[in-house]
Amino acid sequence: MPAPSTTILCIGGVDSSGGAGLHADDRVLTRVGASKHAVVTVVTTQTYYGAPQIYPQAPAQIEEQIRTLMDTYAISVVKIGMLYNVPTAKAVFETLDIYRHRDLKIIIDPILISTSEYSLRSDDLMEYLYTVFPTSTLITPNLTEARMLIRSGVEIDTTNIEGICREMSLNFRTSVYLKGGHLSDECTQLFDILTVYDVKNRSTYSIPLSHPRLDLPHVRGTGCTLASLLAFYITSNTIEQSAKMAHQHMQMLLEDTANHWDKHTAVISVHTS
Repeated sequence: MPAPSTTILCIGGVDSSGGAGLHADDRVLTRVGASKHAVVTVVTTQTYYGAPQIYPQAPAQIEEQIRTLMDTYAISVVKIGMLYNVPTAKAVFETLDIYRHRDLKIIIDPILISTSEYSLRSDDLMEYLYTVFPTSTLITPNLTEARMLIRSGVEIDTTNIEGICREMSLNFRTSVYLKGGHLSDECTQLFDILTVYDVKNRSTYSIPLSHPRLDLPHVRGTGCTLASLLAFYITSNTIEQSAKMAHQHMQMLLEDTANHWDKHTAVISVHTS
């Protein structure tokens, strides 16, 4: 029987430099005191400066990791990061489907491309993601990933970001937290958009979450950190409440990172609680 504590399961890749992926998940969830476990889907060889080499794990191994943890612990939230290819993604989602009766909250951070614009997916992964997005509670693309997912070359800016977020929510039949950190450098005020999807009525409503642009160099692991914060807060709150709390917490971390910037690690600070 599962242990009685509430636990977050993080499924994703290992970044050999420690900047992103499961390392970032572990840093922030340890800081907030969350009970968590990890399943490794992909091992990467990378640094802040170079292109990643990607080594997907065997699907059977991924399935065994998930089954072992789900059968042992009272996991209520699953945060999914890098999948890279369809066999890996199928191993994850088909195994999680066995535990559908648990009413799991699933957050998908669709890792498709690195900030340095290196591809982190196989060519057919997006087609498969379209089929599993409706099984999720929330997806958390950034602006580049959003353009890829909607198959549009349109630049996302302050005039259309809310409409694009709503379009994704309706098309993918799930709630969407669209990260706006990559808006034009001319914007002094940035904002993320949360669009909440009502499954019963197939309707949506959106909430802008604004924050000032910080004078901060490129930092790795921000998307993973935000998605992990969402996973933490959603264990006991609504999607809207979780988004507001995670957004506020993320701004505190970014401000702390700006004050303690380390160019050698380029990793987001988690000193602020």
